[in-house]
Amino acid sequence: MCRIPFSLVLVLFCLQTHVAHTQNLEAEIDKLYQVDNNSPGFSVAVYQGDKISFEKQYGNANLGYNIPITRETVFDIGSIGKQFTAAAILLLEAEGKLAINEPAYTYIENLPRYKKGNPTIEHLLNQTSGIKEVDSYLEVCDIHWRDYIRPSMLTHIITNIETLNFTPGTILTTRMPIIFYYRLS
Repeated sequence: MCRIPFSLVLVLFCLQTHVAHTQNLEAEIDKLYQVDNNSPGFSVAVYQGDKISFEKQYGNANLGYNIPITRETVFDIGSIGKQFTAAAILLLEAEGKLAINEPAYTYIENLPRYKKGNPTIEHLLNQTSGIKEVDSYLEVCDIHWRDYIRPSMLTHIITNIETLNFTPGTILTTRMPIIFYYRLS
């Protein structure tokens, strides 16, 4: 009679369970994410602890050349980080580590005191600060947004703009200087 050690049976069971879970997970994710041929895509990764238990890419990174998304594809996240920065700021306020109704210069070193009023952290988060966009200043310096821009470069530009477009809190702007979300984070 052949005796199989219990530890070997346990390892085999765990492996079988993991494989079945991964296959089931892939089927469930495939149900959620359907991509047509030559359509924009995305990448999915499921972590268990600090390890990836499932990873798969769907669709194309470049529609013109029909280039599929791979695990090396770099995605432009645009402004998606702003909501996480805002949530983190509100958590800091809940912990008593800052107050969003205080002037931004309290937390952003060298930010000028403005004649039209001083924007608060809340104004920065709500895009009602009145602080000018840095785009035109970058153009004067022959810098493009896709160039490598050190955070200190943006900070230098912002802290040297001495006037506001409008009184803080009076107008909602559609664009927010990215530097403030960087500085707030």
